[in-house]
Amino acid sequence: MRIAFLGIRGVPANYGGFETFVEQLGRRMAARGHDVTVYGRNAWVAKGIDQHLGMRIVRMPAPSSKYLETVVHSLFAAFHALVHRYDVVYICNSANVPAVIVLMLARKRVVLNVDGLEWQRAKWNRIGRAYYRACAAIAARLPIHVVTDAHVIQDHYRIAYGRETEYFPYGTEPGSTPDDGTLAGLGLEPGQYVLYVSRLEPENNAHVVIDAYRSVRTGLPLVVVGDAPYASGYIALVEAMGAGNAIAANDVPEHRETLGDAGLFYRGAAELATVLQEILDEPARAADLRSRARNRALAEFSWDHVAEAYEDWLKRISGI
Repeated sequence: MRIAFLGIRGVPANYGGFETFVEQLGRRMAARGHDVTVYGRNAWVAKGIDQHLGMRIVRMPAPSSKYLETVVHSLFAAFHALVHRYDVVYICNSANVPAVIVLMLARKRVVLNVDGLEWQRAKWNRIGRAYYRACAAIAARLPIHVVTDAHVIQDHYRIAYGRETEYFPYGTEPGSTPDDGTLAGLGLEPGQYVLYVSRLEPENNAHVVIDAYRSVRTGLPLVVVGDAPYASGYIALVEAMGAGNAIAANDVPEHRETLGDAGLFYRGAAELATVLQEILDEPARAADLRSRARNRALAEFSWDHVAEAYEDWLKRISGI
């Protein structure tokens, strides 16, 4: 198959969930003999990079703007894709509905991964939230293939718009990451700290974690890791499972769906403090949680499984 990915900053993936998704899926599709093209933004992909892990890289311009960068770049990429013979054009982010429409009108086979319910995020102003709502409603009515990476989102499209979507989970590569000296540079020892990772957005509750940690009896430091360049959705949970961590997750449907019985849940700072204390005070309990998380990640969310499922489905919709 000839597959193009657009709607992301680009690869190599150093930025967020969609970038990691495209890199992990794209490299596996390329290794299986498929022709893979990834459109990236000039400001995020260094000059001279035209290949990466078997994928062809096409750099296109994009304005440096929180509200316009994604949409404008994707339109440039869509017009470029019009003159190339792709069996599938895979577009990330429901905000890119304008690019979807351009390609759809040209009779290209389009897949749109709608991501989450972006209009619920505090980072967007009223216009941004209205735009995302409109894009979701339009996407649900277009004759394209719509993909979600959570059953919660799939249920929303079914209930709100009467639209059935395809489900493919976000993936992970189970296993630990070798220490490259970063921990020592930060004055940390392996396994001797409490880690919080996410995009630093209001709804991701970094402030709740900090408040809860103040009530926990431990000599271990709290390490907060994250950034927010335009603050897209975060994917830290699945990767934390793959790394075999004992996880305490905010009690929301998406986390329940992903983590299952492989972690603990909390609502608010008081509950989180209790959960953290349990993990820190009961080594056997923590070891069991780590094992459950790693096993669930391997069984449900490995990139190899995700890629195999995607390949079968893309072949089917392409008639190949």
